[in-house]
Amino acid sequence: MKTKQKSRHAVFSRGAGGLIRALCALICLLLAFCSGAEAYEPNESRAAWTDLLAGLYAACTHPSEQAEETVDACAAELESELALSLTEHFRRIWLRGDCPLYLFGRDDPAEVPARGRHAIVVLGHELQNGKMTRELMGRCDAAAALARAFPDSLIVLSGGATGLFNPLRRTEAGLMRAYLTDVCGLDPVRMRLDEKASDTAENALNVFEILRAENAETLTIVTSDYHYRRSLTLFCAMSEKYRLEQGYMVKGISGFCWPAGADAFTIRNEVRYTVLQLGDILDLPPAQKLRLLSVLLAMRAEEDTGFSGGE
Repeated sequence: MKTKQKSRHAVFSRGAGGLIRALCALICLLLAFCSGAEAYEPNESRAAWTDLLAGLYAACTHPSEQAEETVDACAAELESELALSLTEHFRRIWLRGDCPLYLFGRDDPAEVPARGRHAIVVLGHELQNGKMTRELMGRCDAAAALARAFPDSLIVLSGGATGLFNPLRRTEAGLMRAYLTDVCGLDPVRMRLDEKASDTAENALNVFEILRAENAETLTIVTSDYHYRRSLTLFCAMSEKYRLEQGYMVKGISGFCWPAGADAFTIRNEVRYTVLQLGDILDLPPAQKLRLLSVLLAMRAEEDTGFSGGE
């Protein structure tokens, strides 16, 4: 029986690997088309950015001295302060695990570092039939505890109209405001809404516009525990972009999260989503985003093939 189970798993893995390789081939065709369409743009450094992001993914999923050297070489080729800062943040968060996390229900929210003009940034979660999920309510409960500990802090709610069955186009941010006001008793005057974001990259992009307008100096991300490292990476990247391009600086980013937990598949994919969405933060053109996706899919196919071969 055990041998048959292994055999079935190996067949499934090979089938999945074949599908991924077919997707890679399709992406290569799209890549060729997009490259021709963008040939007029002077983007000689774009490929180097893609190589850096792919290198960061490889260093995280297959850590080695060679992988680290590849990342350093890509960052050096870009000759960009942003590339160096992004690389250091990624290593700190994903490779060294140097990102203190405070959890709702375990840690005292008053211990969260909140200096100067502080903002509590609550990230949404996909709606189900136009309604909040238990996980999103959990994030709001965590945000409410934090807001009570820091009554002068701004509250930024980010999330658009999501979910397949949402005919009234209710937004995550709008429902969070209603929950925090009606259920948690918070003052809506403290709240600012981003009702357009559809993923974590857009959360970061849209929220930073609000933070700059409000002149926030520090922020605390409220999300689910498994989602925190991705959120922190993207918000750190946005912070560096604003510092270098617009002179606006966030002095500290912390996290106070809902302990949702996650299965191994979700956790495994978080780093892949992080790298892909960093491409959005960096404004990579479509051709380079497709190239990055192709590289990541190829790495995934190799992982699956190697695993099935070991069976």
